[in-house]
Amino acid sequence: MKKLIFMCVMIALITGASVQAQKKSIQPIGPPVPFNQTINVEDDATGNFVVFDTGSGKYRFTRCSDGLTITGVGFVRVDGCSITLEDVQPDHRIVVSANECAQAAKAIVERFAPSPGSLVIAPLDVEPFKAFLSDSNLGNNLLDCAPKK
Repeated sequence: MKKLIFMCVMIALITGASVQAQKKSIQPIGPPVPFNQTINVEDDATGNFVVFDTGSGKYRFTRCSDGLTITGVGFVRVDGCSITLEDVQPDHRIVVSANECAQAAKAIVERFAPSPGSLVIAPLDVEPFKAFLSDSNLGNNLLDCAPKK
């Protein structure tokens, strides 16, 4: 009989402790902290570069051979170490993929020819082109149009 009473008391104590532990209030952690960072991707061979802000999606591409710049606002996606910027417009397309952990990035920038009968937004003196950027070290970007050594 003493064993049965002892077991019942132990069960009641464990149950009571469990209920008390669950009554603790949950402390809110607040709103998420915005991830604002500037990413610079500079092609190792040509020096062409893309600079974009992860918070706003604003970007600027500079082609070093003639100083052509393309600016805009794209969609930024952050997934762990991977940061992606994408923007598709009637006259151009830009996709940048950076890996913060590996400190490397790749990008493609493409300028389209206006389709017949379409409203021309871009200057007519810019020929359609495709530029591929490959940056093997995000830490050594100078953004001065000089190929990396």
